[in-house]
Order: sequence, then structure tokens, then C-alpha cells
Amino acid sequence: MRHTPGLRAEVRQLNNTHPTDDCFLLLTARCSNARILTDEGRLADLLTRLVEAIDMNPLKTPAVTQAFNNPGLEAYVPIDDSNITVSTYTNSERIVICIHSCKPFETARIVRTLTEVADCSQIRQQLCRESEFKEVDS
Repeated sequence: MRHTPGLRAEVRQLNNTHPTDDCFLLLTARCSNARILTDEGRLADLLTRLVEAIDMNPLKTPAVTQAFNNPGLEAYVPIDDSNITVSTYTNSERIVICIHSCKPFETARIVRTLTEVADCSQIRQQLCRESEFKEVDS
């Protein structure tokens, strides 16, 4: 498992630079736990655990559904000032997570939850902030 040192501090710094400068943490990982990839209840449990890991409050229970064009599941949980989305891919044993947050959180806890609950490995992550987005030409 590779983890970017200092990412927690970076998330805190991102969230303190501008009042509307939300951060987005994207993660992708290989997931050998096939039940997380295919079982709606287990994926909902993972989402609940991820919300706990970032110490935020869910606004509703996680919504999980079978994808139509992807052999896997799609999941979402709204969180006060944030949200988490998850896509699973059974053909490549892969999970993709996007955490959008207006508040700081400890990314190491997310990685730890993925390895402990979902048996994930080869975790890769990218952090960006809203102020880094490019304008779309119309």
C-alpha cells in the first residue's frame, strides 16, 4: 500500500485557502473482496464506514444500485457539506471512490478503511481543489 505523506495536512490547507475551495479526493484500488464489488449490503456498509472514517454526518442512508453499462455497482451517500460516490467493476476487480468535502478529513483513515473492510490493494489517489479547475470555453 502506498500513501502520499502529508496528504492530511494538504487537505487541511486546501480547505483553509478559500471559503468555497472544496476539495475532491479520488481513489482507485484493486479489490480482491468480490462481495464488496457485487453485494449491495456490503457496499452500503463500506460507505457507512467511510463516512465514519472522515468523521462527518450522513444525511441519508447509502443508496446502492446495480449498474446498467458496467458489471458492478454504483453507490452514493450524501453527507453534511460533502458526498461520497463509489463505483465497482467486477471485470477488473476495481473500486473507484470520489469524496467531495468542504471540511478537512484525514485521508489515511480512508486508506485504512479500504484495506481493512474491502481488502483493497494497489491504492492510488489524487487530490484536487475547486480553485484548480479550468474554465470551460463556451
